[in-house]
Amino acid sequence: MRIGSIRRPTVLALVLAAGVAPALAGSIALTWDPAVGASGYRVYYGTASRQYTASLDVGNLTTASLSGLGNCTTWYLAVKAYNSVGESPDYSNEVSG
Repeated sequence: MRIGSIRRPTVLALVLAAGVAPALAGSIALTWDPAVGASGYRVYYGTASRQYTASLDVGNLTTASLSGLGNCTTWYLAVKAYNSVGESPDYSNEVSG
């Protein structure tokens, strides 16, 4: 399997305090469609657009909850898929909250 065969995961929803479900202060929940050929996903996040300073490997789940985030701060998030060959070179669409 080639890493080029992994399609970018598309972030579908970002649950914020004003969203569908209540979010705890300093937390963000998100979900995305599975990527063809992916065996896992890594969520990247940071306080500047496309400047990710941290990541969270969520394995083969297509959901993630990030907690312990600074309040009153805009966080930018994107997802990359990976498989046994490596990680996708492309990020998903970026979301912020």
